Amino acid sequence: MVNTDPRCNFWDFENVAILAKNSAPAFTTLQTLMWPHPDLCDDVRVAVRLHTKAALNAERAAIALADGGEISFDTAFNLFPLPKWQDRCGLKDLWLRLEGSGVFRMTVACVTLHGAWDYLVGIVEFDDDGVAMIDLSKGLAEVKDAVLVFSLIARGESKLTGAFWQTQQKPLRDPRLVLGITTFKREAAVMSTVAKFKTFAANWLHGDRLHLVVVDNGQTVKLPPSDSVTLVPNRNLGGSGGFARCLREAHRMDATHALFMDDDASVDMYAIERVWTLLAYATDTATTVIGGLTQAAAPTKVWESGAVFHQTCRSFFRDLDLTHLPSAMHLELHSAHPLPQDYYGGFWFFAFALDHAKHWPFPFFVRGDDINFSLANDFSFVTLPGVVSFQDQDFSDKETSLTLYLDLRNHLIQHLALPKLELSLRKFATIPVFFLVRALIQNHWDTMLTLNMAMEDVMRGPEFFAANADMTERRTKINGLRRYEIWKPLVGEPPQPVIRFDPHSRPSRYFMKAMLNGLFLPFFNLLGNHQVLRRNQRGDMRLAWGSSKITYVDKDAKLIMTVRHDKAAMLRLGVKSLKNLAKLTLTYRAIKAKWRSGFDDLTSQRFWEGQFKTEAAVPDQAKPDRTKQTAAAQPPLASSAS
Repeated sequence: MVNTDPRCNFWDFENVAILAKNSAPAFTTLQTLMWPHPDLCDDVRVAVRLHTKAALNAERAAIALADGGEISFDTAFNLFPLPKWQDRCGLKDLWLRLEGSGVFRMTVACVTLHGAWDYLVGIVEFDDDGVAMIDLSKGLAEVKDAVLVFSLIARGESKLTGAFWQTQQKPLRDPRLVLGITTFKREAAVMSTVAKFKTFAANWLHGDRLHLVVVDNGQTVKLPPSDSVTLVPNRNLGGSGGFARCLREAHRMDATHALFMDDDASVDMYAIERVWTLLAYATDTATTVIGGLTQAAAPTKVWESGAVFHQTCRSFFRDLDLTHLPSAMHLELHSAHPLPQDYYGGFWFFAFALDHAKHWPFPFFVRGDDINFSLANDFSFVTLPGVVSFQDQDFSDKETSLTLYLDLRNHLIQHLALPKLELSLRKFATIPVFFLVRALIQNHWDTMLTLNMAMEDVMRGPEFFAANADMTERRTKINGLRRYEIWKPLVGEPPQPVIRFDPHSRPSRYFMKAMLNGLFLPFFNLLGNHQVLRRNQRGDMRLAWGSSKITYVDKDAKLIMTVRHDKAAMLRLGVKSLKNLAKLTLTYRAIKAKWRSGFDDLTSQRFWEGQFKTEAAVPDQAKPDRTKQTAAAQPPLASSAS
């Protein structure tokens, strides 16, 4: 039971928190406690803070505490985002269910950007089943712009084995959710994801509402028959085609919602519970849940948690520390504010209602399909705590002449095709200029060539993309054109840098800008710097100023790539770039009109059906028969603690 403290402002002192078993109402779990997962993130502070006399057993999902031991869940993954549940779902009834043994002094606190105050303070004792139910509904409507967190201090030896934020409110719908992942020759990652999904779906109360579709662009994955997993061999149409195929399968299965995920599904599976439940309660059917992202080099730092696209991509909350409480509160409370119209989410975790996906993915192959899908459809985005994808790679290592070709054309097409992103000619022209100047300054001559190809392909219009959805010809051509940006095995130690012009000095940079980084300087090959950089510094323009030679070393120090100042290449590619820029700007209106008229066809189901028609059909009997399922036919949502 709970004995309340008179300092509490909202608690009904006469309320009894322990419910008789035969009269207990049905509860729906909104958010289950996320336990630390070393295979995802080795810092437990994203999930729990162990202050004193507390021992965590993450494998068994339990925390044992000695007398006076203290733990708190004022963490990025386990705070309760009350503003989002109130605004998005009209939440008015909220309970906290604890499971364990012993006696705790518990505090439930409201935390805002400006501080915290106690919502409830009391002594928690468990019933014979090891359960305590705490009613937090009293005064809930008075709590504004504050997340809820709780902490426990043990009175004697005690144990916590679970915590669940629950409600007696009935959901508005019963989502049938298809999880779609696209993979290309990552068999081990897919097998691991399938195993984790099957375990979760088999043990979660609403697991029968979930189905996993694996779209295999490499056609190398082998999976045994399953009622909960469907394998779809697919022609390699890139991420765009893979997720379009996931969307098609979701429609065929009569799903209501789809969740696009990365093939390694490096998320806590209980993130799926949080998403499914929010979609079940959302008052706006356009509600779309997107996930945050970290990278291998810094798994507790946000790489992206939502972003905006306007001339370029700008990530929200970049480098925010998930283990730092004020930062976690900043992320959660600011993300509850109204979002700009050019906000978008990434396909590493993207859950949406099928009825609101009027435009299917654009055939970019890769790069930009999630931006376009977000902005072309009428989604209403929201993020949730703990819904984070932990990536096993550093994204800055991915940059190549091919990826920059893909990046530039996606940047141009977004603004040409989407009226909400329309730019003036001057602002539009700055996009390719930025890409080209950066490549020129860094002596990336192969990249300059592929950037020109990107402009030329965009000017060809939608017909080019319709005919080249699999990018086979373009990928082959770009790979065959490489002359300068070539990685080679490192023999011996990496070279030592030679710095004559300080790139961090403003006068040096201004001088180099005036000289176009050596173009107007004779003998610059002999006079310029020789920078030695890590591979993930490839995009750092500042370090390139004053350099006639740059050597990049990969993170394992096994490969190097050296690029050099080349006046002939600079002039040849500079002239080519000016010609393409002139053509692009002079025909801007005509190109824009062509893209506006052709965009709908390229993002239609009909277009993608045409791309899939050469595929071998997946036998219908291998798929679950969901065509006749309706929400009314589903069993009712039952009482659940997990």
